[in-house]
Amino acid sequence: MRVYIAAVPIALWTWHRRLRGRTIWGVVTMLVGWNLGLQAKLLVERARPLIDDPVAHAPGYSFPSGHEFNVAMMLTTSLIMIWPLVRERALALRALLVAGAAVIAVLTALDRVFLGVHYPSDVTAGVLLGCGLSVASFLGFSHRPRATKEPV
Repeated sequence: MRVYIAAVPIALWTWHRRLRGRTIWGVVTMLVGWNLGLQAKLLVERARPLIDDPVAHAPGYSFPSGHEFNVAMMLTTSLIMIWPLVRERALALRALLVAGAAVIAVLTALDRVFLGVHYPSDVTAGVLLGCGLSVASFLGFSHRPRATKEPV
């Protein structure tokens, strides 16, 4: 849940810039996604890797990686939330935001695997599920009937 605290300034910024529908969508998507990630672990019930002398121990099931799922969900949703505010900005800024998000996701994935608490497939599934749910939610949001002219 702590990873979503990093999205609070983004939600406040988009709310302040009058992207209120998008802000509500983003916050709800992240909260629902957090619960769906937990449910996916309970559905699959994959045991964690057994490694002699692991660097760390983690409770619960392994698939998908909850850390990676939540990081991917938060980063993707945050980027979608702020995109109208940076769409007209320099290409370098937009590329930096996307690249920064990708680097954070990759570092999180490597961390979970090298600590010995996840298989590579766990973190891969976490990224795919987190990004996929966020994008799918946005597609539903962006095709809703609108009463105002909020940028999509």
